[in-house]
Amino acid sequence: MTCLMKVFKAFGGLSCWGDVTMLREKNVKDLREEIRRFIKQQKQPFSVNDVAKEFNISWTTARAVLLELALEGEVEVMKTTKSYVFIPKGVSIKELKKLGGGK
Repeated sequence: MTCLMKVFKAFGGLSCWGDVTMLREKNVKDLREEIRRFIKQQKQPFSVNDVAKEFNISWTTARAVLLELALEGEVEVMKTTKSYVFIPKGVSIKELKKLGGGK
């Protein structure tokens, strides 16, 4: 048994890597649901960084979850020169362009 496995076993009774994978999958599902609720509360566009900070997760994880939710139609996404901007459902892209002076 590796040192890391001993730590997992000591703190959670996890006996094998399958348990760790199941735990990770459960946490990702919970995280996706929390982010989905966050999106529904938003009244204006937000960035990957906003989500990463809100949930104390890495930028990469936040981007992956947001892009998956965009593919599922939960949120609109616009690629910018630096990153992505996510637009909650119900917020009109045309209205945003008018407000922000976009083309």
